[in-house]
Amino acid sequence: MLGLFEKKEEIVTPAIGQNDLQEMVSIFAEASADVSTAAQPNPKFNPFKGSSAPTPEQIGSDTSLSQYPHVMSCTQAFDLLVGCFSLGGQIKSYYRYGTLANCEDQLTKFKFCISNSTKSGAEKEQGISQWYKESWAQKKASGSSEDVWDAKK
Repeated sequence: MLGLFEKKEEIVTPAIGQNDLQEMVSIFAEASADVSTAAQPNPKFNPFKGSSAPTPEQIGSDTSLSQYPHVMSCTQAFDLLVGCFSLGGQIKSYYRYGTLANCEDQLTKFKFCISNSTKSGAEKEQGISQWYKESWAQKKASGSSEDVWDAKK
């Protein structure tokens, strides 16, 4: 009988705020439902691969978006978001970092993809390339284990 009536601590998981949900609903309402033109990611693009990726200094001076993907799959972005919020995604985050994931990067990508899907043609492709350029620059500026290996060379 020990422990049956003790109060247990509740685990609080990060949740999407009400404003985020309302914003996502409004984005869905505004987005066109053209499923036949689903974009596929560029399999050759790897912004984190060796010397082919531009440095942060080059990003600031280079205005060319041709080296970045110009298509984005909203289905893939949604799958990444759901995977992050899933039990497995939260367990992986807790194991790796000691905290539960807030899935902010995945949510940002999904919201951008939905809002950008209402645009057409070159404007849409340019927006996607710009988004990849900015997100890569943020990831590169924040540092990674790759920096340690570069210093050891």
